[in-house]
Amino acid sequence: MVVAEMIPPVILDMKEEQQIIDRAFLAADAYAEKLLKEATATWKEENRPVWKVMLERFGTAKRLTRKTGSTPFVYVNEGTKPYTISKPGGLGPFRIGYVPMSTPGSLASTGIGKAFGPWVSPKKVNHPGIEARNFTGLVAKKAGEKFWELLQKWL
Repeated sequence: MVVAEMIPPVILDMKEEQQIIDRAFLAADAYAEKLLKEATATWKEENRPVWKVMLERFGTAKRLTRKTGSTPFVYVNEGTKPYTISKPGGLGPFRIGYVPMSTPGSLASTGIGKAFGPWVSPKKVNHPGIEARNFTGLVAKKAGEKFWELLQKWL
């Protein structure tokens, strides 16, 4: 029997390796935070999400999550089904057209975010719903790519 050693023995300093992994993890999260802030930079201050960052450990595995209870962010991120808006006495005046600031599949705020068209004061409105922007999915993909890029660079 012949045993050929194809890969020479490598002595790993696991503590140093873990520090590099942790550094890449935190750098990728900082990148995710930057992307989320950029995606909502044109929003009114009261509508911008406040994030709770949670680091969970599962043995040697780690997971970092960002959570928010911001209703406007959840609606824009996940989208909504069509819905009816009504108010006793009718709704206040508003314009019937609107160009959103963001588009699905993009983190950039490229629209003008402005209402246009004639003013109306109906008793109720059948809103067409909001098309999901999927900010969190886009950010997770980009942050994951950044994590692996940094690991390859630093290891």
